[in-house]
Amino acid sequence: QWLDIRSFSDYLLFENVVIALRLLSASASVIAVFTLTLTLGILEKYNRKIQIIHILLMNFVPEFIKLDHFGTTESLLQFFVALLLYLSILWLNEKVKDNVYIFLAGLLLGFALATKVSSLIFVSIPITVFLIKIIANRKIGHASIYFLYLVKIGIICAITFILSSPFNIISFDSFIHSINYESEVGLGEYKAFYTRQFEHTLPIVFQFINIFPYALGWPFILGSIIGFLLLPYNKNYNFLRIYFLLIFIPNAIMYAKWTRFIAPIYPILVVFSVAVTVR
Repeated sequence: QWLDIRSFSDYLLFENVVIALRLLSASASVIAVFTLTLTLGILEKYNRKIQIIHILLMNFVPEFIKLDHFGTTESLLQFFVALLLYLSILWLNEKVKDNVYIFLAGLLLGFALATKVSSLIFVSIPITVFLIKIIANRKIGHASIYFLYLVKIGIICAITFILSSPFNIISFDSFIHSINYESEVGLGEYKAFYTRQFEHTLPIVFQFINIFPYALGWPFILGSIIGFLLLPYNKNYNFLRIYFLLIFIPNAIMYAKWTRFIAPIYPILVVFSVAVTVR
C-alpha cells in the first residue's frame, strides 16, 4: 500500500511542495554559511568566538535571507559554490589529497550543472586553482598533470550530471530548445516583455547601483570592495579575486541583469567583507 504511487500523490499538495522547497533552500543556505566560515578559518586564523560572530553576521545578508524563503535553484548554487571554494582552498594549501579533490570537485560540479546548466561556468574554479598552483610553484612542466586532473573532473562531472538529471538526455531536444531560449533572452537576442526593463542599462554600473546595495546591504558591499582591494595578494585571496571576476563580468555584460544571475558571487563578496573586519 505504501508503495502505491497513487496514494503517494495525495501528499503532493501545493502547500507541502512549497514547504519542502523552502526547507531545502534554508538547509542549503545554512550549510553554505558554515562552509564560508570554515573557509574564513583557513584564510584568517582567529578564535572560535570570532567565528560565531561571523556566522551571525552572514545570516543577516539580505540576499541569503531572501533565498532561504523561496524554493529557488540559486540557494543550491550558492551551496555548491561555497563547498567548491572551500575544497579548492583546502587543496591549494595541500590540506586535501589530489584524488579527493578531483572526485569531490567533479561531483559538486555535476550536481551544480544538473541544478542549472548555466553553472557550467563553475568549471573556472578548478581551472583557476590549477593555474595558481602552477604559477605559485613555478613548475610549468606540471601543466600536463593538471590538465589530466581537469579531464578527470570533467568525466566525473558528466557522469554525475547524467545520473542526477537524466531527463536532460532523455528529452534532449527539449533540453536544447530550453537552453537556446534562455540564452536568447539572457543575451537580448529575443527581447521578451519582462526583459524590457534592461534596455539601455550600463553593465557593471547597473549591478553596483541597482543590485549589490539591496542584495548585500551597504555595510557588506562597502566591506567587500575594501576587502577586494586591500586584503593580501597571496594565492588564496588571488584565487577568490579571479573567481569573482570570471563569474561576475560575463554575467554583468549580459542584456538581462537579474539579481539571481550573479547569485554565485555573493558568497565571495561576503567572505571579502567579513575577512577585512579581522584586520
